[in-house]
Amino acid sequence: MIPAIHTLSSQALRALVTGEDQAATLTRLGSAQLSKHKVLLAAIMRMTAQVESADHLRTLTGAYRLLAQIEAHDSAVVRDLLTSPQFGAWATDCVRRLSGLTAGGQQDDQWGGKSVSADLGQLAVFAATAGFRTGFPFNIEVPLRDGAVSFPALGTAYPRAATPWAWGRACLGAGGGRVCSPVSVVRVPSVGDDRAPDAGWYGVPRFVVHSGGLRLGVTLDSRDPLLDRYGTPRAELSEDDVLAWRRMLAQAWSVLAGEHATLASFVAGVVRTLVPLAPPSATRSASSTEMSSFGALGLSLPADPLTLAELLVHESHHAILGAAMDVVPMIRDGMDFVAYAPWREDPRPGSALLQGIFAHYGTTRFWRGLRGTGPHPRRLRGHVEFGRWRTLTTQTADVLAQSAILTDAGSEFLSAIRVKLAEWQDEPVPGQAASLIDDLDTEHRARWRLSHLMPDPAAIASLAAAWRGGAPPPPSQPAVGVALRPGPLPAATANARSYLLSLRHLDSEYLRHLVTSERLPIEGNATQGWIDYTDLLLVSGRHAAAAAGYLERITFGEDQGAWAGLAVASRHTGRPRVARLLYERPEVAAALCGQLRAAGDRLDPAAVLAWLAGGP
Repeated sequence: MIPAIHTLSSQALRALVTGEDQAATLTRLGSAQLSKHKVLLAAIMRMTAQVESADHLRTLTGAYRLLAQIEAHDSAVVRDLLTSPQFGAWATDCVRRLSGLTAGGQQDDQWGGKSVSADLGQLAVFAATAGFRTGFPFNIEVPLRDGAVSFPALGTAYPRAATPWAWGRACLGAGGGRVCSPVSVVRVPSVGDDRAPDAGWYGVPRFVVHSGGLRLGVTLDSRDPLLDRYGTPRAELSEDDVLAWRRMLAQAWSVLAGEHATLASFVAGVVRTLVPLAPPSATRSASSTEMSSFGALGLSLPADPLTLAELLVHESHHAILGAAMDVVPMIRDGMDFVAYAPWREDPRPGSALLQGIFAHYGTTRFWRGLRGTGPHPRRLRGHVEFGRWRTLTTQTADVLAQSAILTDAGSEFLSAIRVKLAEWQDEPVPGQAASLIDDLDTEHRARWRLSHLMPDPAAIASLAAAWRGGAPPPPSQPAVGVALRPGPLPAATANARSYLLSLRHLDSEYLRHLVTSERLPIEGNATQGWIDYTDLLLVSGRHAAAAAGYLERITFGEDQGAWAGLAVASRHTGRPRVARLLYERPEVAAALCGQLRAAGDRLDPAAVLAWLAGGP
């Protein structure tokens, strides 16, 4: 198990952007992941010896020997296991934990109730998996977590145990595969075994879909604890849920392979496991990529096949860039900054910006190919998504390019993305789509600035004094410095207005239903499910009435939501200076009105805005 040395040329990095000769680059990255995992395994063996625990070494040595024997018998299966997302996740976690032990920490050998030996014992599970897959006879001790053990891409056995962490045995012989504990024995079905599985065995669903001559094979794993690492609870799957995933994936692959063969090949070269996640709320979905588990994507079941196809493209780009950055550093050591990312609610560091740029470049590329086909709702959705992410990804890429934190490789990679985005800038987007894009951009940008930027108090006090004294309006963009707000970031929420605005191009029929019922399926919403009346006016196109409602809310209290809604409404009410101010500097307007209100001044937000914007 000797790792190789890897690198990526400028041409290989460009291939990830353009799609030209991408298969060769994806193969290189797969080999690099294999070498990375071999290095991690070697580090685990070395660090375990340094801990000087015979129990730890015994746990590892037998499993390592069995894995080596099976590799000599069938190297392809062992290679597949070593490159699995579960192996990457386990090896990364083990190295992190052993680093603490070798540094003198947690010498009681316990971590969340789990012994180091149980953690290291997962190598025996990988070896047993290889044995089950190849038919190589074995008998080995394996750790049981809550009486269960998961074999990657095969299934989970539940022989049960008396304690949360215990030891059982996995074996394969003349009588077939078994997992045993002091409580029970569970048969592990072999390939081609037509008998009904034991009650204690749950196989991993596997989907293979074909379209346009392209194939995608993935597992849907909701049970393996090594894949429980996405910050969102996993979804429990019924038989109907598995069927729904199967249907949705087949339909999404038909779209992707039928209309985006290059992107489909990209996805097929990356994704091998889907981890079903519970949606955070009825109006929010979840999708995530975790860099130590390359090849696995966590996501909740989307509303439609187009969304699933988009998410497969988006998250695959995250995974590939993570693998590329394992080979070629793209951010200079010790250098970073934070900036606005139009796809997030929080300020993002440079490495995360680069990740988001590449993922949204993939999203833009996806929708660019779909916006001219299908019925009007699909074309409108494609135009909005393409036009929105084309512009916002370009803006963010420009900011990162000017930051000086990128390595030469990072600069070349980002430059290739910017070149492709520049080629798309002159492609027309219909007026209806352009207006929806501007509303979504304005609402998100205003909310972000109001949440995270704190205007200079002295400058705000000076503006307040000038207003009280009847001074002439300041320049159209008052010179007020801002800083990021200190302290923890606000938690992400299910923003009702943003959700309603997005439904105008995602599902206009459902939007009409919500507006008619005036109810929102949002748990914990401040309005207990009722759509705020001013938001209802806004999404119904009654912009002047919505602006008046938001101004009234602002008059009586601090209301970031009202400011963000007003920023959108003002785009349509014939006051371009005010609209520009609320798009570019909403935090200044909110801070000035807040200071006047706190001082007991009679507040007329419309008059203050007109004055601050430099016009009547």
